[in-house]
Amino acid sequence: MRRLPIFCAALALGLLAGAAPAQVKEPADLLPAQTLAYVELRHPDKLARELSALLKGSCLDDLPAFMARYRAKLPDEVRLYLFDDPVMTVGALLAPEMISEFGRLQGGILALTAIDKDGPQMVGVVLSGTSNVPGFAMRTWLTGEAGIRKKFEVEGVPIYRTRQQVWARPAQPFNPNQPPPPPPPPQWKDVGPHFAMLPGAVVIGSGEPTREVVKRFKGKSADPALSSLRAYKDTAKLREKPGLFAYVDVPAVSSHMDDSLKGKQPGEAMYWNAFKSVVNPRSIRSLTISLTLENGDLSLVLRANVDPRQSNPLLELAPDRKVNLAMLDAVPGDALLGLTFGLPDGAKRWQKLLAILDAVVKETGESDLNLPSKKIAKLEKELNLSLGQQVAAKVEDVAVSLDIRKGQPRPAVILAMKDAESAKTLEENIVPALLKHFSGRKDYPEPTREKVAGHTVKVLPDSIGLGSKTIAFGRAGKLVVLGQDPALVGECLNAGVKKNGLGSLRHVAGVLKGSENAQMVGTISLGQGLVSLMEVVESWDDGRRRFVKPNQPVQPEKPKPVFDKYVKQLAKLIEDLPPAVLTLTRNDDVVTLEIRQQNLRSHSARLLDTWMESSLDRGVRRWKNWNEGIGRGEAVPVPVPPPPR
Repeated sequence: MRRLPIFCAALALGLLAGAAPAQVKEPADLLPAQTLAYVELRHPDKLARELSALLKGSCLDDLPAFMARYRAKLPDEVRLYLFDDPVMTVGALLAPEMISEFGRLQGGILALTAIDKDGPQMVGVVLSGTSNVPGFAMRTWLTGEAGIRKKFEVEGVPIYRTRQQVWARPAQPFNPNQPPPPPPPPQWKDVGPHFAMLPGAVVIGSGEPTREVVKRFKGKSADPALSSLRAYKDTAKLREKPGLFAYVDVPAVSSHMDDSLKGKQPGEAMYWNAFKSVVNPRSIRSLTISLTLENGDLSLVLRANVDPRQSNPLLELAPDRKVNLAMLDAVPGDALLGLTFGLPDGAKRWQKLLAILDAVVKETGESDLNLPSKKIAKLEKELNLSLGQQVAAKVEDVAVSLDIRKGQPRPAVILAMKDAESAKTLEENIVPALLKHFSGRKDYPEPTREKVAGHTVKVLPDSIGLGSKTIAFGRAGKLVVLGQDPALVGECLNAGVKKNGLGSLRHVAGVLKGSENAQMVGTISLGQGLVSLMEVVESWDDGRRRFVKPNQPVQPEKPKPVFDKYVKQLAKLIEDLPPAVLTLTRNDDVVTLEIRQQNLRSHSARLLDTWMESSLDRGVRRWKNWNEGIGRGEAVPVPVPPPPR
């Protein structure tokens, strides 16, 4: 606290002064060509303008004025838990001054350069541009941290590291029947990352990568840089947009992982070997990830360049037929998630799935008797059916629906069978037989029937451990719906028959245009997600304190009031907010997964204001409830947890 005035004064001077521009054009110029993976911050200036446009007109655009108006409505004695509410921290970080300062950066990069016996070797570089904040923050840290020592020097640039005491564990295990042995003396060791300050840049990382970055910054390395590789240049179009860009050399990472696990115990490599049996990293030449914000649209693109000459079990299992968008009509319009894909050659894909599961189980050291394929074969023999031929081969399309009501997820799976007879067999015979088998009960009841939205829904006790009291299923024509909530199953059947579900909504159909050629299409409703989250946080314990006299029984608590004002307000605001669209497309050598959320600018200000007001109201309730009923004399508090932060 004694240093706080000096720190604030230095920070003000640092923000007002200009900074020398960095000596490099691209952060990738500072990394070796053998870099395994990296994440790069692209065009902070453009990204800052996009963030400013999203926040324009919201409470965060002028938070002091917003807070003054809100406080004016409250009695003078009311105090808010402002500094305990993470919303206030986010508000400070997203202040216009902070966004403007962020836009003065030139860029940054975080890279994984190697994996050896000491673990991952990483390095991060921030190019300051015209901002003094990175250099000022690094200088303050190196000056004030007592353990900082100069480790070595590279091209006249000192490299720092922290030196501190490390307490070793006792050499002997603890024995309660003997006095504890004296603890071993502490040792002084160098710990943590290395630090370096350069004109217009700061570097933090492992020893050798930090040394390499300094040499390249000084122009003293003749080895090729990452920016010189063709794979890096080929991604120029993705790197044009503001946001984050990541690149992974998958075969190189796989080789380093194999080398680092040589000589280790089998259990240490178990999960890595299981992952390789599913994905086969050598079949993926490279992986790029792009998270961008442009013109108010937020998009995430994952692109895998694959080698068609090598097998990849996971990709072979993925759908390879154009999607049937009509399946989204069977998903209720208020679903948080709707997803659909085709399932051609279902019997073959079923066998591939069993092969993948067998490979994973074998890596765990299980015997052949415990392989999933063996257990499935035993099940099919007992029930006299074939899941591959009678179920998987009969399914044409699949849709998934998920929503969350008052914190409880409600999933449902919608199957479009080849014909009505296959749907009838699945609903009347196969599903009840499977549930009865997994229950292990000879007296397993017959399904009860409920009429929901004009359709008959069958309900049985949960016998396969899905965390629900019931499992519900129903049929309409070629559609079969399975879920945990009978009401949701009925909604899906009704929407599928009337074709008035998610895909038919005007604001959804508009964003689905252009996705007809994808192999998988889904929607993720940001608005419904916010409403579901609001329902949860508005029902949290409001910090009420209870006080009773000694030896007096505690009275049962009254039911908590329902605060649904902001839930309804938020639900009204997001009615016309289009969902994010998820698409998966693939050809012989490229697989692309894209998630795109459009039209954020038109809703961001109102959503932020509503969320801020609801958070402040919760703070007022916590303050009132936490202070009411404080007794005197013999009154003592009942131990209850403090109010949630």
